[in-house]
Amino acid sequence: MIALFMLIASGKLAMDGKLMQFFSPGPTPMPFQPEDTAAPPPASMQARQRSLAEWVINHGGMVNITPATSKVSLKPDASSLETPVGRPMGDRADIRDTANLPKGEFEVWRVSVAQCDKFNDEDMAALIRHSEHVDTLNNLNLHGAQISPSSLALLIKVAPHLTHLRLTNTMAFTEDSVHFLKACTNLTHLFITTSESDPMNLDVAEDMRLVQKLQEFLPNCRIAVE
Repeated sequence: MIALFMLIASGKLAMDGKLMQFFSPGPTPMPFQPEDTAAPPPASMQARQRSLAEWVINHGGMVNITPATSKVSLKPDASSLETPVGRPMGDRADIRDTANLPKGEFEVWRVSVAQCDKFNDEDMAALIRHSEHVDTLNNLNLHGAQISPSSLALLIKVAPHLTHLRLTNTMAFTEDSVHFLKACTNLTHLFITTSESDPMNLDVAEDMRLVQKLQEFLPNCRIAVE
């Protein structure tokens, strides 16, 4: 854990044996450092999937899943806001009760904490601890979460598979968070809220500068301001 944050602070991260440069030189924002008291992950992948789903649901969130054996085909248009083929959302597809989880094997591809009460940095750390041990989480909805920009440094642990991220109605999008978000190089869709969304706030230049700055780091990502 300590080594990971030292690599983040230095601006480099070793991934699959290859040294990758994520962060530009200069002052580095301090990442959130949770207490390292987590138990080892379950041995089997299915147990890890179930552990993730149950943790999210038990903390007031919901998950979307697919059968573990399903082959999901992604639509070729990366700019589309539609859900990938084979990954249902809404109605019965949004699982909010552990009793509705299937008995057999499944994979969690989407997590939403939008309905969670006071989801904070410690909760974020716990969610990432559960998520980093699976390689199927592509869509993360943090709408309304009471998280700090520094907690977004934890996203580096799920960045290889994360394509959709929602940060609307949070205070997490700042200069510091841009520093961490640009490590999520596989993002195709990012939803944020800035002061531009507030009709009473006339000083939006700084926020839009940050949007433009992040867009330069993530040229293949559609950044939507809501």
